[in-house]
Amino acid sequence: MRRVAESSKSDERTAKKEIENYDSGRREFIKKYFHATLENPLDFDMVINTELVSYEDAAVIIANALPLKNRPEVLK
Repeated sequence: MRRVAESSKSDERTAKKEIENYDSGRREFIKKYFHATLENPLDFDMVINTELVSYEDAAVIIANALPLKNRPEVLK
């Protein structure tokens, strides 16, 4: 919430509403197009907490993991 408030130069109450609106839209999109839920990490190949990892590092992690996705020995 603090990151959103700082980036949008708003107070935390406004930031909380922005986050709730964004999350609601994301939930509906994921449910409609992927038949999954945001709350269940098992619905995803990878979950990265960007509170702990920068966006740049997350992109590197994803790029490095992508070639492993369809390797049978990794899926065991």
